Amino acid sequence: MPKATYKKREDGRFRVKYKGKDFYGATQSEAVAKREAYKRQLAQGLREETLGLGFGQYAVDWLTTYKAGCSDKTYNDYVSIVNRLIDHFGAMRMQTITQMDVQAYINTLEGRSTSSIKKYRMILNSIFRSAYNDRIILSNPTLGIKPPKGTSGTHRAITDEERRLIHLSVGHHDMALPAIIMLYAGLRRGEVMALDASCIDWDSQRINVRNGITFPHNQ
Repeated sequence: MPKATYKKREDGRFRVKYKGKDFYGATQSEAVAKREAYKRQLAQGLREETLGLGFGQYAVDWLTTYKAGCSDKTYNDYVSIVNRLIDHFGAMRMQTITQMDVQAYINTLEGRSTSSIKKYRMILNSIFRSAYNDRIILSNPTLGIKPPKGTSGTHRAITDEERRLIHLSVGHHDMALPAIIMLYAGLRRGEVMALDASCIDWDSQRINVRNGITFPHNQ
């Protein structure tokens, strides 16, 4: 093991070197403590080149690596949430983010929809789980996180009057047929818009959903 060298800089701080890496402290003891913490992290199996990795950098790498195959809409949803997470955690080092840090952030989501809170928790957990598997952190700080109270969604079943109006639109509105298909076959908007004659099996009276149209930025 290389012998550590101690040098007091002109700014009054002490410097300790270990394997070509510098550790600084107001005292020799502080500099040595930082060096020893670094050595313990290496001994515990963390990858040396990632010990100073910030949350923002890893989150972007995680997004482009693990979510590259998502649909445009899903990917854009991930981008939106990851950007907000980066705004909060910023340049915090992955190894220094604690369960308390994550819980404090999740608490700020109180009042959002339950589904929105669930998405944030899921993405945070996925990021830190991947970091753990990549030997960047020693434990996943999202484990044991308790979500705040969220609001229920706004989706509801249509009323009998709304159903009657949809039926009255047949023959009078260009979108009446897609609306009827969505109403009685349970298809989504993108699935209906991707249908063509080959998707209809008249013998078995089935609709074969083979494709879907996505709407980047809802356009």
